[in-house]
Amino acid sequence: MEAFVAGPFFFEEFGPSGPVTYTVNRTRYESLLRNQLIPVLQERGCVDSRTFMQDGAPPYIATPVKQLLNLHFGNDRYISRHFPTDGPPRSPDFNPCDYWLWGYLKGVVHGGNYLS
Repeated sequence: MEAFVAGPFFFEEFGPSGPVTYTVNRTRYESLLRNQLIPVLQERGCVDSRTFMQDGAPPYIATPVKQLLNLHFGNDRYISRHFPTDGPPRSPDFNPCDYWLWGYLKGVVHGGNYLS
């Protein structure tokens, strides 16, 4: 199976004055999983053979999200807080983008140099 990147996914909509960015809540996160991420993984045949890993932010551990992940990944193929397989808290493995990508994106969005 070939390697690929699914995303990035942004939580924004276009309003009268341009794009409006939203914070992640349970409803938006569940919608992203159901309508964007899981279909991409299904197209690639990855859902039945991969483990899903996320951090333990409150929107990610909401009951509807847990039910959706359990439906698609089974009870033993996802790692997150309050799931049967609990990941280590504050693990750098959960957020490797924090070390480079987020600084770069902030620089692009805000026009500053956030890489240093």
